[in-house]
Amino acid sequence: THTERSRPVPLADYIYLGSAGGEALYQLHRGSGAVLRAYPAKAAVQSEASVTEEGIFFSDLAGYTYRYAHGSDSPTWEHFGGARSRAGPVVHEDILVSATVDDLVYALDRATGVLRWRDQRPTDPTRDSDLTLFGAPSPRVYGGQVLVGFSDGALVALNAESGNLEWELAIGEGRYPDLIGSPVTDDHSVYVSGYSAPLVAVDVESHSIRWRLPFGSADAPALHNDWLYHPGTDGKLRKVYARTGEVVWTWDSETIGALTTPQLTPAGVMVSSSEGGLYLVGPASGETLWRYETDHSLNGVTVAPLVVGPQVLAVTNGGNLLALEALQ
Repeated sequence: THTERSRPVPLADYIYLGSAGGEALYQLHRGSGAVLRAYPAKAAVQSEASVTEEGIFFSDLAGYTYRYAHGSDSPTWEHFGGARSRAGPVVHEDILVSATVDDLVYALDRATGVLRWRDQRPTDPTRDSDLTLFGAPSPRVYGGQVLVGFSDGALVALNAESGNLEWELAIGEGRYPDLIGSPVTDDHSVYVSGYSAPLVAVDVESHSIRWRLPFGSADAPALHNDWLYHPGTDGKLRKVYARTGEVVWTWDSETIGALTTPQLTPAGVMVSSSEGGLYLVGPASGETLWRYETDHSLNGVTVAPLVVGPQVLAVTNGGNLLALEALQ
């Protein structure tokens, strides 16, 4: 089914957004939604860009990664990674780290686009390739390591400078063990979830599992202070005490769609469903405070909404960009 998977990225008065129906990354005015410029690609851009004052970095479904200068009609450089990308590239110091749907992770020189290192995860011989999910998480750089999940359910830590393997841990279980939601970190743990199951907290020192819950997700959880908000593939949002794994409350979207990474706003926790709409949930009570139900079968929301001050931006699977004013 038709989906839109590029999440808006803000910079000053602008947002940058890809589209399933176009071969470019688009610059829009954040106040009006007017399209101001297109940065050409070779295929649809279905991942989140990395936008800094020095340049614009993004990947497309043809397997290319680009760097553009602001306002330029042609890329500063482009790199063919060999496989399609559904994960946004991550800027870290002088490198750009990308992951592809074929379990490949690589780092490029930010200035030149030259390959610095690559790591190809071996194919799991026990698993039918037709059962792997078409997705990959954006890498997370933490403590000099690149943390990334793979389709075999492994969480892997690579040295950010060399790409050498530092440690790995088998996590994903069930029919779809794929880790397609990015890891989230704090000073104590790495929090990551398999698509089918489980949600785990991995100790950053010992790399052992501190606690485990039997819930899966297709997107990263949100961490706020000691509270983890987990967006389930079962359509349920759970508030978890991050230190112990205790589930405080469970909110049900009453849809069969996977939920997106929750967004913390002054009005509550905003989350969306790939088979539903937008929802605002009370962080203390777990009750529904507000909902925006789409009225068309293609209008689920597969990527997390963007909250910028009082403005909420959400991209529907029908190809609409919604701009809402957050409640106070």
